[in-house]
Amino acid sequence: MSVRQLLAAAATQPTAASAYTLTAGRLWSLVALVAGLAGVVIGGLAVARSAGRAGTGTWRREAIVALVAGLA
Repeated sequence: MSVRQLLAAAATQPTAASAYTLTAGRLWSLVALVAGLAGVVIGGLAVARSAGRAGTGTWRREAIVALVAGLA
């Protein structure tokens, strides 16, 4: 390879990522999405489970707080 070819190869710009390329930022956003959905599912299960419990209602309040935390 000649010096001219090396300089030409170094001067070219890298190709842009397409709309479907999985970049690091997109990967982390998918990880956050899965974690958030898991929190919502766990919170929903906690709310459903607390409906069958007798008591003062503190279990239901805590379950709703867990659901809201999962949404956040």
